[in-house]
Amino acid sequence: QTYRQTDRQTDRQIDRDRLIFLATSVFRVIITNYNGMDGDLVDVEKILSIRSGVHLDEDVRASPVHFTSDLPLSEVFPFLSPSLRDGLQRLCQTKCSTVEELLFLSTEEMIDYGNLSEKQTEDLLRVVDGLLKASLPPLVTAWTFCQDPLHHKYVSFGCPILDKAFGGGIQRGHITELVGESASGKTQLALQLLLHTSISPDIRDTNPRAVYISTESVPFRRMVQMAEEFENRYRTGIPVMDRVIIQPASSVEELWITLVRDVSQLVHSENVKLIVIDSIAAPIRSSFSQQESLPRAKYIWRIAQLLKSLVTYYDLAVVVVNQVSDVFLEDTDLAMVAIPPRERGDSYKKPVLGQIFASSMDTRIAIWRSSSPASAPGEVERQMSIISSASLPPITIPFRVRADGVAASQS
Repeated sequence: QTYRQTDRQTDRQIDRDRLIFLATSVFRVIITNYNGMDGDLVDVEKILSIRSGVHLDEDVRASPVHFTSDLPLSEVFPFLSPSLRDGLQRLCQTKCSTVEELLFLSTEEMIDYGNLSEKQTEDLLRVVDGLLKASLPPLVTAWTFCQDPLHHKYVSFGCPILDKAFGGGIQRGHITELVGESASGKTQLALQLLLHTSISPDIRDTNPRAVYISTESVPFRRMVQMAEEFENRYRTGIPVMDRVIIQPASSVEELWITLVRDVSQLVHSENVKLIVIDSIAAPIRSSFSQQESLPRAKYIWRIAQLLKSLVTYYDLAVVVVNQVSDVFLEDTDLAMVAIPPRERGDSYKKPVLGQIFASSMDTRIAIWRSSSPASAPGEVERQMSIISSASLPPITIPFRVRADGVAASQS
């Protein structure tokens, strides 16, 4: 019934597959709690609220219940009877804080530290197991998966040639890394993605937002110039700059707090479709010395996992701008090289932050200035190349940075 209702003001219709999947998840949790458990049934409204902020009486953008092993145990409380909730609170105070830590406890530890009976321990594990299973997507064939438009959502480059080369643009649900030397055009491309996100061609995306986390200096003048060009070009009447949220973060502490607190709240309350971090390497390189390799690796891993969670849970795209460093081929794997030497005497370049960060990227795009002259006076010929991707073939595209933005040099 809800699926057939259309909000005329926003012209947005509920996606049938998401609604069916949500309803299936709800009933699985209810059945799991009911089967052999003492106490009341779970509150459906609480199920819809967990991790997604969805309420039937407030927001019709229903999304699946996302329940993962790293979820804090406090978010399991709404699904439990009072006696089990008290036992779980005791376990939180003494032995564990996440679902994963709870699952590693033995039955004896749960009984001793949670003051639970053997029957209550079984009921608690049954609830947690049911919540995890309820969040698994249904099995589908490869053809059904490929034909589902939910798996093919993109953030446009604002250039039809670049969009076509990338299969539609920057894919949502993925982390895309832009690597290159200083002044290669990384920030220019990132700004264009930010501004074009606010002019979404998808009619279901009402009032889309983009978040720009700047760890260095914010290029205000260039952003204003590009925004004015965009507004003159598209003439939609949309205030482009009003839909871009800027948050400076100059240290690793500020970057972490921004992602965990500010951005997490924004994606709950706003229709965020893109997050850009420019650059991801600057605060990390300035905060950790060469002797602090282990804390540095742990921090990089935590940031990468947090970004993975954001793109997975909230169906958005994350673009991270990364720096490069010189490298000698005998000291590294060829797979890590992003940019080959352009002229005799130049060194190879590789992205910084190492293999831990590289393994978390879905697509890595290298950007560099080309040695060939540009056809237009005052412009510099540049290249962007897909050097690794989970969904795109290797391709190199020439492009230019103009006053009105970034555009491919050829069709």
